[in-house]
Amino acid sequence: PVTLNVVCVDPPADAPKPDIPRTYIPRLWLTSSPAHGTGDFAGLQHFLALQGYRSCAFDPPGFGSSARIRRVSILVESFLPQLIEALEPSGAEVVIVGWGGGGSAAAALGAETGSKFTVLGIVLAEVFPPGSEWDELQFVRKLTDEQTIAYRVAELKSRLGLTQLILGLASPWGLLPLFFPITPAPLDFYPAERYAELRVAAWRPELWVNQYWGIRQILATVDLDDPLVSAAPLSSSLPIGHLLCSIEGDQPCKKPWGELIGDDCRSAKERDMRFRVRQEKMTQALQPVNSKREFAYDGGEFCSLGVVVDFPERTAGHIADLLSRMLN
Repeated sequence: PVTLNVVCVDPPADAPKPDIPRTYIPRLWLTSSPAHGTGDFAGLQHFLALQGYRSCAFDPPGFGSSARIRRVSILVESFLPQLIEALEPSGAEVVIVGWGGGGSAAAALGAETGSKFTVLGIVLAEVFPPGSEWDELQFVRKLTDEQTIAYRVAELKSRLGLTQLILGLASPWGLLPLFFPITPAPLDFYPAERYAELRVAAWRPELWVNQYWGIRQILATVDLDDPLVSAAPLSSSLPIGHLLCSIEGDQPCKKPWGELIGDDCRSAKERDMRFRVRQEKMTQALQPVNSKREFAYDGGEFCSLGVVVDFPERTAGHIADLLSRMLN
């Protein structure tokens, strides 16, 4: 057994009832990769509560305030069903919101059978198919399949070596604050006073231990083992919502550090379009034809993978809109 830190937030008394035709409003369970937890979701939970939704987020083993399991990588999908069963009443209805790497756990729970709870739907926020990083590299560098596999292994081993360097040198010598300094919170981050907590998380050796075992897990598996692939197709009765950054107009060229122009802008648009094509193929594989499938596109400035953390109010609005269409 391991002790996990779980934060559940209820709507205030004057919050509106969500626009879905249900007496019992399902609780939203928020999940991401093992390197993200309650601090990342604090703003989103606050604004979801203002939309009338209850939600729970948690720190994975070895992250934040949760205890660590030694010498092993724990996949979120391996313990999330038990965590939900422990906190929800028997027969509860829930929605799983997977952000980034949390899409794998969301897909796994969407395929779950025999649990004491029912998954009414899943929302995938900026989730792309496993292996997209290597597919893009293969396209750009015109690599063969064998070269791509070799590069993947070499790159992951390099990242593994970096985590060992951090754990063996940077962490014990107190150098991590130099590489991950505390900076002002982004304008739309909420609550601003918790932003330093996210930065300081990178100073803790536990995070890098998690990264080390996580990379080893990836090295020992193939992308086809990921639930986003292996769990497909999901039931046609399971609604799935997709939240993605818009790629219309010059949206892909707008970055926090400045706007890309000329060839840089064109390359960014082409890259985002290739990722969108891969995402669409994953979506079609996850759900049979005529399934309940809804999309929301964030057209705000600086939308990226970090939209859930950097723009929680916008994200909560999109999720509420998706659920009103998914669960009607």
